[in-house]
Amino acid sequence: EGEMLCSIPWELLITQKNYGKYEYWSCDAIHELYEQFKLGSESRYAPYVNYLLHQPTGRLVDEWSDAGKAFLNEMLGHDGVEPNDGLPPQSRQMSFEDVYLGECRGEDTPLARQAFHQFTSRDEDSLMVPFFDMHNHSSDPEEINMIPIKPDKIGEPFVMRATRDIPPGQQIVINYNRCNPCWHDVKYADCPSRSNYMTPEIFESFGFVESLPQGWKFRMNVGTDDRPEWDLLYMCLRKDDEGTLEVTFGDNYTPPKSRRDEMPLADNVRWLSYHVDRLVRLGERMEKDAELRSSMPSYEWETIGTYRRAVLTAMSAAILASDVVDYWDYDEDEKWMDDENWEGERMEKRKGGPPHRIREEGEMESSGDYDDSNDDSDDSNDDSND
Repeated sequence: EGEMLCSIPWELLITQKNYGKYEYWSCDAIHELYEQFKLGSESRYAPYVNYLLHQPTGRLVDEWSDAGKAFLNEMLGHDGVEPNDGLPPQSRQMSFEDVYLGECRGEDTPLARQAFHQFTSRDEDSLMVPFFDMHNHSSDPEEINMIPIKPDKIGEPFVMRATRDIPPGQQIVINYNRCNPCWHDVKYADCPSRSNYMTPEIFESFGFVESLPQGWKFRMNVGTDDRPEWDLLYMCLRKDDEGTLEVTFGDNYTPPKSRRDEMPLADNVRWLSYHVDRLVRLGERMEKDAELRSSMPSYEWETIGTYRRAVLTAMSAAILASDVVDYWDYDEDEKWMDDENWEGERMEKRKGGPPHRIREEGEMESSGDYDDSNDDSDDSNDDSND
């Protein structure tokens, strides 16, 4: 624990000329990567650049087909006008058109697009770091065994340190959202690359749905269209050794005595119930609509299905763990809880203080739920197993 696993010299890092440790985003760094891409084998970083140029494309949402993007927006409930009304990720922050062409004033070429997508899916803030960016992701603190330490200033190396003792043969695993709100160790309270990324942002930025544990942030309008009133619901979702889902409202930076204040209110539960009902019906449509399925690449279709199950599980768990409704005394109009839609599923809400535990019994797939043990998505960059 604490031992340096690797030190990558400054001369091998691609970044902007005016690097700053606490700069978490840089158009200049993307421009620099694009310039190195144009140089190719003539680049001073040629081995790394040529490696990046041969990486597969099409996994990031921003690279998807028009049909795939349109169906994802429908699944999220985004109408194209006010995405904040829908499910997370609610603000598409990784758009080539908005970010690189707009904010960064870059040029629109296939190579520029490739540089942008490689940077946004592999960067460590404003740095492109060879070797480090090949490691797999996990959000499980029992699996994470390495943390990155960025250079304090120009000329210093990028360092990787062990967060615990690592036995021989164990894979080095990192966390793509760094010291995120659902994984916090007081030993790393000053983590220099802390991120507010949670499961939806991981999905948007890296193109996969991470396994449990997961962190979710729902921004919901609990008012009306004429007089919107925005509220945030934070929750962390994990499984214990017995296969029980544990829900913690707030995040791991929320003092335990304040977590009661983070519990969902009636308006939150109504908002969540609406979207659960909508996603259940969408799942029924996905089972029957062969024409829609054939309109996009299979990877996009399967990834949308995986994310639908994940967000459906998170919202259902939040409802069941709330003190607002009794799961068994539901209204007949609450179609999302009909036996027809939730056949084979039984959940028990264990009352008491947080974290809230929800026992899963029965087949998850038959209920439209998300079983991360059968998830085909890889919590990694494609190249990590090369």
